[in-house]
Amino acid sequence: MKNKMEILLYGHLYKKMSEKYMLPIREKYDLRQIDIEILYLLHCAGENNTSSDIGKSQLFTKGHISQSANRLEQMKLITIVSDENDRRCMHLRLTKAAQPVLEKIISARDKMYQVIFNGITEEEQKVLISAVNKIESNMKDTL
Repeated sequence: MKNKMEILLYGHLYKKMSEKYMLPIREKYDLRQIDIEILYLLHCAGENNTSSDIGKSQLFTKGHISQSANRLEQMKLITIVSDENDRRCMHLRLTKAAQPVLEKIISARDKMYQVIFNGITEEEQKVLISAVNKIESNMKDTL
């Protein structure tokens, strides 16, 4: 049980699966995996769309976020805009050009989650989410 839990917590299988499902998008649009993840995070972020906000997800380093943001801006998939109240704060905003890419990302994620949760009831999913939230809280409290 503990070994299986560690494998799940490390996320290697999830990462490999995500890379597999996102590969056609990466190849079609010449994106890196981090670019896809950041586009998706921005899609979900609302006004929490700064590099710092993305960094709080603890998925990427500041350097990786900065490199990806610059690449995505050059590709015209995002714009980087100074905050009206604090010029040091930069907002990353999706452009209209990002919409077709996002549609493919969302579709691929939906297909991936259908596979991941195949045979798992809605009730089991709720229990899993509750347990994961508690585990995350315990880990954050310890750190």
